[in-house]
Amino acid sequence: MVRLGLVGAGWWAREVHAPAFQGASARIQEEKGIRVSVVAPGGAHTEFAFGTGRTPEDPRLKAFLRPEEVAEAVVFALAQPPHARVFLVGMRPMVEPL
Repeated sequence: MVRLGLVGAGWWAREVHAPAFQGASARIQEEKGIRVSVVAPGGAHTEFAFGTGRTPEDPRLKAFLRPEEVAEAVVFALAQPPHARVFLVGMRPMVEPL
């Protein structure tokens, strides 16, 4: 996802449009054997939202997903055999509502 500066707009694009884009892209690409996956993590302990209300001292960061946990989800999606596809991996830290 491109950093937009408007965290709300970025969230909206990810939550609503990414799965729809994935579905449309997957239908177009499946004839070529190309699989399209979406990994949609919730709050992650990164610098992405610093300056938009979140700071490095934010105590909630300790409970957020670690970047390596999100990376494991990406590896999972990529590691599937050719006859299988992962279309969506949704992850949220336990402190974040569904």
